[in-house]
Amino acid sequence: MLKTNLINRREEKNKSRTSRRWHESKAGFELGLIIGKWQPRITFCNQGFPGLSRMTQYITQLLKFPARPLIGIDIGSSSIKLVELKQVMGKMILKKCDWISLESGTIVDGAVMYIEILQDAIDELVARNNIKGRRVAISVSGNSVIIKRICLPEMNQAELESSIMWEAEQYIPFDISECYVDAVITQPDVGQDQMAVLLSAAKKVEIDNYLEILKKAGLKPVVVDIDTYTLFNLFTNSANYSEDETVVLLNVGNSMMNVMVIEKGQLVFTRDITALAGSLLTEEISRKFALTYQESESYKTGDSESVLSIGVQKEIDGLSGRVASTLTTEVHRAIEFHKAVSIGDKITKAYLYGGGSNMTTLREQIAQRLKIPVELGQPIQGIEITHGLANKEIVKAKAIEFGVAIGLAMRKG
Repeated sequence: MLKTNLINRREEKNKSRTSRRWHESKAGFELGLIIGKWQPRITFCNQGFPGLSRMTQYITQLLKFPARPLIGIDIGSSSIKLVELKQVMGKMILKKCDWISLESGTIVDGAVMYIEILQDAIDELVARNNIKGRRVAISVSGNSVIIKRICLPEMNQAELESSIMWEAEQYIPFDISECYVDAVITQPDVGQDQMAVLLSAAKKVEIDNYLEILKKAGLKPVVVDIDTYTLFNLFTNSANYSEDETVVLLNVGNSMMNVMVIEKGQLVFTRDITALAGSLLTEEISRKFALTYQESESYKTGDSESVLSIGVQKEIDGLSGRVASTLTTEVHRAIEFHKAVSIGDKITKAYLYGGGSNMTTLREQIAQRLKIPVELGQPIQGIEITHGLANKEIVKAKAIEFGVAIGLAMRKG
C-alpha cells in the first residue's frame, strides 16, 4: 500500500518542536509523556547515558497504540463522499456511506472557488453522520498536483525524508517552499545502487484551504493523499488483482479523468486529464435542451423528476456516445504515450471507476480502441455492508462512485 501523506512533514515538524523542549539544557535522565497528535510516546533525555537508548525504544514500542481507521472524505467538483470502514475479525465492514451534491463551480481543477458553499456542505455532512471530532483522510488531484517516478541513490525512508526537499527541487515546476512534498520508496533496489521513489507534491495554498474548512467543521485532517494513489491502494488490495497482469485503471470523475497503469504491483504511469470527464456530457445536454447545469445533471444521471420521452432519451444517448468517443481518444493518447516510453509488459485489461464510468458506450469504445477487455471496478467487493446502513440499496447502486472515498477509509493514522 502506498502511504503517501502530503502533510506528514508538517505534522512531524510540529511534533519535533514539542519534543525539543524536553531536551534543551537538560542533563542526566528525565522521563516525559508527550501526548502528540498521532500517539502517546515516551521521551528520554539521556545526555550522558547512552545506554538508555535501547530502553527508550523498547518502552516507546510498548506504549504504541494500534493505528485507528480514518474516515475517508472524497471532495470532488460535483459532490462530497464520506465513507467509514471498520475491521471486525478480519472482515472489512462498511459502517457509514454518505454523499452531498455541490453547486457547479464550487471547486474548479481542485481549487476551491467558493469556500462558504463548500463549508456549508461539509458541515451538513458532518452533522448528519455525527462525526465531529473524528480523524479524517482526504485526497487531491489536478494541475497543482505533481507525481514523478524517479531514481535516487539507495537510502532508508528516514534518510529520504530528511533529504527529499533538496532532491525534489529539480523535479517540481513550482516554488518548492510553496509546496507540500512527500516521497515513498517503491523499489528499494533497481540496480547500480539506485532505488525507485514515487515523488508527490501539491501547492500548499490549495491544501491549506481544505484543511481549514475541515477543521472549522470540527474534523481532524491527518492524511492528505492523492486520488490516483487511493485507487491504486483500493485495487491492489482487492480480490480482482493479480501481480501477473498489467492493467489500466480509469477514474472518470465529473471534471477530471485519472489514468494509471499498474505493472507487477507498481504504479508505473499516471496522467490526470482535466476538463474532459462527466461534466462534458452535462454541458452538451445543457446546450442541446437549453437547461440549467443542475437540470442537465439530473437528465444525465436519470434523477430528473420529469419523465423523458423516448426521443429525448435517444438524443441524450447519442450525446453520451459522442462524449465517450472524445474521452476514449484521450485515454488512447495517454496509453500510447506510456507505451512509447516504457519497455514493460503488455496491458491486458482495464477497469473503470467514477460516476462517469456508466456513460453510454464508454466501456465498449475503450475496449475497441485499446483492444483489451474493460470491466467496471467493484469498490465494495469483499466489504460487508452493516445492517444499520439506511441507504444500503442506493449505496450498492452508486458504489462505482465511491472508489476514492473507500480507498481513503482504508488508511489508518
